[in-house]
Amino acid sequence: MLRFFKNHGLRVLGIDPAKTIAEKATASGIETIPAFFTKELACLIREKHGRASIITANNVFAHADNMGDMADGIAALLDQDGIFCFEVSYLPHILENKLFDTIYHEHLCYHSIKPLQTFLQSHGLELIDFINIPTKGGSFRGIVQQAGGLRPVTPSVRRQIEYEKANAYDREETFEHFVSELDGIKQELTGLLEDLAAKGCTIAGYGASATVTTLIYYLGLGKFLQYLVDDNPRKQGTFSRGCICRFCPQRRCMR
Repeated sequence: MLRFFKNHGLRVLGIDPAKTIAEKATASGIETIPAFFTKELACLIREKHGRASIITANNVFAHADNMGDMADGIAALLDQDGIFCFEVSYLPHILENKLFDTIYHEHLCYHSIKPLQTFLQSHGLELIDFINIPTKGGSFRGIVQQAGGLRPVTPSVRRQIEYEKANAYDREETFEHFVSELDGIKQELTGLLEDLAAKGCTIAGYGASATVTTLIYYLGLGKFLQYLVDDNPRKQGTFSRGCICRFCPQRRCMR
């Protein structure tokens, strides 16, 4: 992404806490700081490079356990007429599409618009646009500016807040109903797999992502699956660890 901006004549700077990735990016011509984004780092960047016209964060704004500090850093670094553009999974999509497998340790926040709007306001920022995107089963792109910026808030923000309220995404019973639906799915799938196993069928799984771990644990698939298949060569011949599996001699992991 940063290379696209650089090729169009913009100055760019990457921030990634993965040291190896940051080193490779820097070596390829995209200067990248190997660190977590914080207000302290934002202030150092501002002193060295000036304020940013655009700050982007795709599928990382939901991973941080210091969102307040991150938001303060964005406010400190962003130019007065600049924008912060981010993408995250959308909570209503998670519930509507039963994307419970995306709920795991790396995803600390599950965003909906009203509380996000309030959060950003408390850090001197303003959500001005909401854009539905299909990434990861249903996400949204948020556009943010400094509080009181020149850009008007688009109707999409108010429309989405009204949608969330009308569908009770701010009410506890909505999430209780979600769990009930998942229990129904679990019972139906378990019954199907038990019938197939009783007939001597071989049952395999395709895909060995982090979300698959949630899927296997919650649905209790470890006792049915004989192996997993994945098209990533780095995962082939390895294990999805932690599952109790009748096919594994150690009974603690699954091929």
